[in-house]
Amino acid sequence: FNQGGFLLTVGNSMYTFEGIALVVPLYQAATKKTKFNRILLTSLISYTGLLVVFGLTNYFAYGAEVGQTITLSLPSTVLVDVVVLLYVTTLIPSSPLQLFPAVKTLDYIFCANMEKSWKRTWIKNGMRMASVSVVILIAAIFGSTIDKVVSVNGSLFITPLAFIFPPMFELKLD
Repeated sequence: FNQGGFLLTVGNSMYTFEGIALVVPLYQAATKKTKFNRILLTSLISYTGLLVVFGLTNYFAYGAEVGQTITLSLPSTVLVDVVVLLYVTTLIPSSPLQLFPAVKTLDYIFCANMEKSWKRTWIKNGMRMASVSVVILIAAIFGSTIDKVVSVNGSLFITPLAFIFPPMFELKLD
């Protein structure tokens, strides 16, 4: 048991469920709402199992000296570079999906009462660009300590999204 890294691990573990904020918007967009709960439950169980198996496998392979990300523990070869490139390639298209709840909230706050026009469109585009710019700025400033940034983000923001808000919404809907 590593007391010094325990809270960091808890924060990072919470961050793995960052996508939980997409559940309500995805439910609203679903065409077959009756199948949504089963698909969500299956997805979460599969995802959690995959994370546990992947984490344990790499811990057993690399021991306590595993890097902040698993790619840092891999040897420097062309295959590893291709894997990292493929990983980055999957992250880039998923960025709009991750920002979807925040962008929808900003749209609602700032543009709900505006009629559709080119001005409204460019205000919305500007807010999206600002959101992405803030994320890029945070990455540039805290890139060398990204594990701590992810941990704080997981602890402060993802924990309420995963464990506090869903029961509150359920109570409010009942």
